[in-house]
Amino acid sequence: MTTTDYAIDIALIAIVALQLRGRRPTTRSLLLPVVIVMWAAFTRLHAIPTAGNDLTLAIAGAALGVTLGALCPRFTTVTADERGPIAKAGVVAGVLWGLGVGTRFAFQLYATHGGDETTVRFSAAHDITSTKPWVAALLLMAIGEAVARTRRLGRRLVASADMRFSLWPTTMQSWPDVQTEAAHAAATGWDGVWVADHFMPSAEPVDQPMLECWSVLAALAVTVPGI
Repeated sequence: MTTTDYAIDIALIAIVALQLRGRRPTTRSLLLPVVIVMWAAFTRLHAIPTAGNDLTLAIAGAALGVTLGALCPRFTTVTADERGPIAKAGVVAGVLWGLGVGTRFAFQLYATHGGDETTVRFSAAHDITSTKPWVAALLLMAIGEAVARTRRLGRRLVASADMRFSLWPTTMQSWPDVQTEAAHAAATGWDGVWVADHFMPSAEPVDQPMLECWSVLAALAVTVPGI
């Protein structure tokens, strides 16, 4: 293994390790694992071998990576506040990501520190023609894991950012009650307060007085900070 190999593996582990504490993802941090593995593939994966069982090995590596990557977001908690979504990876998500990175790291370490003869014998027994299929399988596994994780986690982050909660107080109640409800919404982090713009009672009795919406909104804007 080269210094670059160690740096890549450590960087990929650090990405999820940081997320175990909970962090606010950015487009850059979300795409960083994909960029890292794509760069590694661009510099090392010039072709995918297809002789013997070479292609089968490559497909198996990619499938394993996609499976691990798709499972990680299922065990990641996504919440949102007024500043946007927050992702916090659970222990299982960390283990799954570490399993993928750790497997590649361990195999590379084993193959370059005395395990090369065993790898050669295994390859010969299973019609794997050279070391290139192993390189392809490991890189495709990394790509599959990074892309699947980024895609699924990205979709969850977008969904959480799109959901907002607002209060719609009835204007059939008194102004002090409307003001109290709006102040509570502002103090507890609700995203807005809405008022109906027509005189249509929402409950019985339908002949009681109602507040006019534009006057209510103007008064709320003046008397409730942050609304």
